[in-house]
Amino acid sequence: MNRYFKFQVFLILFLTVVLTSSCCIIPQLMCSQIDPLPSSSPQTEPPPPVETEQAVSEPDALEDLEEKSDEGLDPREVYFNIEYSVHVPDKTDKIIFVSTIPGNYSKRQKVLDIQYSPRPSRIFTRGQNKYAEFMIEEPLLDFTINIASRMILYDYDLVSATSTRNNKPEGDLDEYLNEEKYLDIDDPVIADNPLVNTLTEHPLDKIRMLYDYVLDNMSYDTYNPHSLGAAEALKTGKGDCTEYTDALVALSRASGFPARFVEGYYLFGSDLNNGHNWAEVYLNRYGWVPFDPTIDDSNKISGYTTFNNLQNTYVYLSFKRNDPALSYYHFYYYRYWGYNIEVTKNISYTLTP
Repeated sequence: MNRYFKFQVFLILFLTVVLTSSCCIIPQLMCSQIDPLPSSSPQTEPPPPVETEQAVSEPDALEDLEEKSDEGLDPREVYFNIEYSVHVPDKTDKIIFVSTIPGNYSKRQKVLDIQYSPRPSRIFTRGQNKYAEFMIEEPLLDFTINIASRMILYDYDLVSATSTRNNKPEGDLDEYLNEEKYLDIDDPVIADNPLVNTLTEHPLDKIRMLYDYVLDNMSYDTYNPHSLGAAEALKTGKGDCTEYTDALVALSRASGFPARFVEGYYLFGSDLNNGHNWAEVYLNRYGWVPFDPTIDDSNKISGYTTFNNLQNTYVYLSFKRNDPALSYYHFYYYRYWGYNIEVTKNISYTLTP
């Protein structure tokens, strides 16, 4: 009888420990976030460490990730603030929080200063993306994580790219031609699209055809917290900025143009906290050129945002559609050991005169 009673006590204690072990929660992160992992999946061990051979610390982290000559056209200075409010309802032993942060990107933006509160445990880069990792031990109260940047945004678009030209050879572009999750270039909707195999005299003519095809065959829908992917977006004919971008990137890759998914913020967006997505396509002699079919399709002001023209209102944070550094989520990712925490993101900015 005593043994049975001891076994019951042991079982109750064991289940209590397991049920209060860490789990992984990643909230709303962009115009359409990737489908989340089950929040009930227990994780009793810390995540595997990300390689540190590229890890950098300030001020080296502010070094340009593309090239040294990063000056662009029509500079606009902005104070850009990312704030995460973290609610800790009960005992939590540890929180690891990772956020993408602004970096220096040639002819697009330049970070003049960046301040953190609290101080991050490390700053690291993966490819052209830059991250801050915060480790909070035994938080007793609710707290905020603040990332305040002072930066210059440049007017970079097709017009400026073709006027300055980039004759520097690019590295390996194969990864920007491959299929990946949500960029399903082998799906018949993409691969068998007549435009994919249409020949044009000039590459820009082909990109313009693909761009116009996305605008003609899609209509802007309300914010959707789940990604559809390029093929499904073109089947349904609707989506938000994520679907527009997926469609253009997938059609470009299927046509033989290296293309990448860009993630960040459009300062004049209706809901800045949701973030924004747009595309970049690599063109010989010009390098990477940004295009934003979403804003072009949803605005009615000629010349405001078009195939040729983007204003200096874009804050770049990521060039990855599927980012392992964020466990394949977007903008930020966190893990906790203990009771469920809640995170609210707030984005604000001030333009200098």
